[in-house]
Amino acid sequence: MPFFPNFPLFRCSPQLHRFRPAPLSLSFRRAISLSVVHRKGHSHWQNTKDVKAKNDAIRASGLNEMMKQTRKAVKDGYDPKTNRRLQKIMEDMKKQSLPLDKFRTFLEKLKQNAPKEDENKE
Repeated sequence: MPFFPNFPLFRCSPQLHRFRPAPLSLSFRRAISLSVVHRKGHSHWQNTKDVKAKNDAIRASGLNEMMKQTRKAVKDGYDPKTNRRLQKIMEDMKKQSLPLDKFRTFLEKLKQNAPKEDENKE
């Protein structure tokens, strides 16, 4: 008495007949899988790499946008205490949890590279 009507059984010892053979669809499922999802394996880094890359890209794009706004806002002055546009940029960076150290160093570089008023008069 076979368990699967379409599965051919050969004459074997009675002990082997009580074991149920796995259907072919289950045994080859992993090898024939056509799914688009790629398995990442058991490595912890492989599992977190893609998530980290996406989060880093989002942070970098936000930081780049803030730096563009800073270049425009610097025309009104380099001091965030007197320049409201720089104050707003700093508040936005805090809300997005972007590092303010990068903002401060970028502001210092802009100050150093800015043309001085004495050079323009000559």
